[in-house]
Formats: sequence, C-alpha cells, structure tokens
Amino acid sequence: MDLQCLTSSISNVWLSTDHNGIVWCKQLVMVIKRAMFDLIDHQRRQLNTDPIKRAYILNYHFMRKQLKLSFDALTRLNSTSLINSKGKWNEQRKSSWTYVQSKVIALQYFAIPIRRDGNLVVIARNVDFHDWILICKAKTEINNNNSCEKATVISRVRLLPSPNALTKSIHLRLIDWKSQTHVVVQVQPTTERVEIFSEVYGPDDRHLDFNVPYMPYNLLFTMLKVEKTARNAVFYNITLVGFNTLWQAYSVKVTPLCKRCKNNFTSVMRFYVPWNNEDVYTLINCTDGGQTVVKLQSAKPDVPYSDPQIHFYLDPQCQFRITVSGAFSDILGQIVRHYSSQIFVLAVAVLIEVLSAQLSTYLDDGKCPSLFDSLAAYRICLNLIIPSYVILYLYKIHEEIYLMDFISNISQLGFASENIKFSGTLLLLYFCALVLVHFLTRLILIPVSIIAYFSSHIFYNYFKMEPGKLKIRQNFPVAFVVASAILISIAKASCGSLLLLLLFTAYIFKVGQLRGQLNTASNRGRKIGYLSLAAHIHFTLLVLWFLTWLTTIPCLMVWVKNLKFELQLEFDHSFVPASVLIASLAFCWVEEASKTPKWMVVGAVWLLRILSICVVFS
Repeated sequence: MDLQCLTSSISNVWLSTDHNGIVWCKQLVMVIKRAMFDLIDHQRRQLNTDPIKRAYILNYHFMRKQLKLSFDALTRLNSTSLINSKGKWNEQRKSSWTYVQSKVIALQYFAIPIRRDGNLVVIARNVDFHDWILICKAKTEINNNNSCEKATVISRVRLLPSPNALTKSIHLRLIDWKSQTHVVVQVQPTTERVEIFSEVYGPDDRHLDFNVPYMPYNLLFTMLKVEKTARNAVFYNITLVGFNTLWQAYSVKVTPLCKRCKNNFTSVMRFYVPWNNEDVYTLINCTDGGQTVVKLQSAKPDVPYSDPQIHFYLDPQCQFRITVSGAFSDILGQIVRHYSSQIFVLAVAVLIEVLSAQLSTYLDDGKCPSLFDSLAAYRICLNLIIPSYVILYLYKIHEEIYLMDFISNISQLGFASENIKFSGTLLLLYFCALVLVHFLTRLILIPVSIIAYFSSHIFYNYFKMEPGKLKIRQNFPVAFVVASAILISIAKASCGSLLLLLLFTAYIFKVGQLRGQLNTASNRGRKIGYLSLAAHIHFTLLVLWFLTWLTTIPCLMVWVKNLKFELQLEFDHSFVPASVLIASLAFCWVEEASKTPKWMVVGAVWLLRILSICVVFS
C-alpha cells in the first residue's frame, strides 16, 4: 500500500511540519496515535492483517476524517436517518441563505430543493454529528411543505480549518441526485453557536478557468484579478490550467472589501492538487485578508488528471478581491529545490562546451579566450541548447524512433522524470547554470589571482626568471602515472571526495603559476599564444574540477561522520569521478597542446561538443 500526503492536508493538523517538528506537533501525533490504535484487531489483540482494511483505516485518518470518531465507530453508523416529525421543517428556496444562532433550542431541518442545473455548497460550524447533511425524496406534505420520512446520509464531507469552531463543508452536483428532491441540513439542539452558510449556483458562475503563462518572463505581472466577488457568494473555484511543473509558483491574494465582519466565520482558501494529497489551507482574515503561494510538490503524471484548483470558502456577508500573480522568489526556490541536480548537470555541460570553444578559437586565431569571454559568446548557447531542444522535440513527435542509445530510455532520464519537456523550462535551467558557472568562476579566481600575483612578482621580478622557465618538464611522465595510481589507491581506501579536494588545492597553484607566466609575458609584450591556451584551458578545467567536487560533498560528509564508527560503508560514489579526474590530471599536467597535431585538436573540439550534449541527458 502506497500512502503519501502532506501534513497540511491532514484534518486537524493543517500545517506543514519538518522532520524535527513531527515529534512535538501534538495534532499530528494524535492523528498517528489514533490510526495506530485502529489498526489493532480488538478480537485477536494483534495488528490487523487485512491489507484492504488497513488501507481504509489509514485513508480515513490521514485523508478523509470527518468526525471525532474511530474507524470502528464510523463503520457502525447508519447510512440512513429518519426524519423526526417533531422537528421544524424549513424549506429554503433562495439561492443563498444563512442561519446563525447563538444556541439552538429545538430540532430543525433546512430543506434545499434540488435544481437540475445547479451546484450546492454548504458550510456548517459546530454541527458535530454524522447525519447533519441528508438527501431524500419528498413523499408527504406537512403545512403545505414537502417533507421526507427517511433520508440518506451524505458522507462526502470535508473538514475546514477554523480557529474557534468545528467547520464542515460539502459540495454537490445536484444533477447527480436527480432522482431525489431535497438536500436536508439537520441542526440538533445545542448550547454552542451554530452557523450555516449555503448557496446554490450555476455551473459557470463560480468556476473560473485561468490559463497560467508558462514562460518565466510572464510571471512578473498580475495575471488574474477578480475585482469583486458576487454578492452573498459562499464559494469560488479557480482552476489553474497548465499548472503542471515543479518550477511554477504563483501568489494568490484575497482582499476583503467590507469594512467590518458581521459573522465570526473565517474564510478559507484551499489549494487542491488532484493527483496527490498535498492540499494547503490558508485562513483569510476579514480585515487584512490572506495571501499564499501555491506550488507543486510533485509534477503532473502522464495519466489524465484535472489541473490544480484553488477553492475559496468565503463569508457571504462580505465581498472580496482575488488576484493571482507570479511569485518570482518562490520560482527560484522551486528551481533550487527540485532541479538543483539538473542545474549542476547543465553547468558541467556548459564548461565542456567552453573547452570546445576555447580550442576552436585557438585553432582559428592562435589565441585562447578566457572563460568569461567564452561564456559571453552566443555560440555556447547555440551549440548546447538548440541540439538539446531538437532532440527533445524529435522524441516528442516520434517517440517510437530512438535517436541515439543514450536517449532510447528518455522517459527515465533526469529531465523527463522532472517533467521538463519541449518548453522554456530547459532554457530557464540553462541560464541558472550560467549563473552558477559565473559565481564559481569568480570564487575560484580569487585564490588563483593571488597566486598569480606572487608568482609573477616574486619569481619573475625578484629572481629575474623568464616566463616558461617554471614549466614542469616532461622528462618523467612515468612518475605522474605512478603517482596517479597511488592517489587512486588512496581514494579507494579512504574517500574519493577527500582526494578531489586535496588535488584541487594543488591544482590551484598550477593554474596560478600559469596565469603568472601569462601576465608577465603580456606585460613584456611577448607572444602569449601557447601561454594563453595553457592558462585558460587549465582554469576552465579547474572550475570543472571544483564543480565535480561540489557534487561529491555528500559522500565526504558521510565518510567523515563514519570515522567514529566501525561500520563498513557501501560503494563510494565519489570514487569513479575521482579516479577519472586523477588519471586525467596526470596527462593535463605534463602535456603541451602546442605539440599536438591539428587534426587531433579538431577531433577533440567535436568530441567535446558531442559530450556536452550527452551530459545534458545524463
């Protein structure tokens, strides 16, 4: 059995709780405790072994609870109710009516005639019994009014959060009950204040469909505004058509237009997601209103579901203004929360494409552009994004044709699993990846510039050494291979992420020395063709190294925390990238591109371009 729901959607909890707050949230603890007690078979005094009944019990407590009753007590309730002839029968023919009493002395019935083309919503406060809402077919007449002898209890009731009273609501499509004649609201004697709000409205009067914009630049403006709700309106429903991806987020604001509250009823706003139990409730104050941000916790699945909806349970004595607009800060939060792994993947693809652009420019002009200059070039976007869009588009049009081996199972790829399709989402993530690369580049440039400054001023000015004299010679390439093998063995014995961090620190000095040579040669007016290639290529590799290490930080944290234990950890997921980078570092440290044949450099350019596209779909 698979049961998942947000704590904000659980009746009598209504709020989200974190992993620590789950143990001290009394409302949630009580719900879990009652569910655990109901899971016990009282006859055998053991856990119930019937999976169907267990599913019913858990669904009742976490998703459908309506009364302060256990599951066993609920199953013993009658599904029918007799109409007491001594009760007062009130037939409500108005489309909207309200009943408010500080206390109820006698039993009363409020009968609502069923119209074939209407929807009914009823909100009741402090009506704490199961047969409060009934449906029946009139057979007799008492005082010229239709009356019923026997009625069926309607069980599709939803609890609403309220600060000071038990609040229930029910929605009915009256056309579904065309064989009946009345919906009856039963009010029993009580000393508590009872409030009932009811409205019958046409199917198109309160249900609004809004096509939310998909592109991010449209989210900066107010997109929907209901200037004034209808008079005596109890319910509104706004369907957000096209709201199906995780990065989307919208701000919903409700502003009361009345000067003061006539009732104690607190209006409620409910964000409803049909494919998952992630409802979010927001109270609407009668003086200040209410505001919330609606966002998804799970993307819309491929199976057909209706779009997310916002339900408004309003005080009929007041009118409201409703506005829906984009929530830009929450969009960024959703991107970081749900797509951070994809952003890192795209950042790696961007850096690989930068390496390709640097080698290509060096072949054409004899000079290698810096990382910033390469990022500013439009061809980085063209070479990376356009092929990705073409692949996704062709797959969407011809899903039976697999373009490449790496896309043959695209439905399980990271982008497809996060509902990133042929839209602006990939472009948005690409720009987020560019921001990440720019930030990391600025961060790494600080220690590299410091080392380059001391390298150029101390070695080249104080010791009068010429640029190029400090280059590591290639007399002992075997030593680097042996050193790489030793480092890989150490990574296997300890943690690959730790070795990546240590070698990254050493690599900073290598790149700083190359930039120092480049600065000195540039200041003295000498040729900087190969020096620019070496310095800029190594700096790009350094940023790529650091980005790879960032993705392995969780492995390092687990390894450090496990030092005080004697547990044998499973396979180190940072070992494979560490091995590849350590092996490549040995060749990068000693090889000179000036001695590489041109056809090999051209092949490397195209290989890097293909690799960057493959990384996007990795």
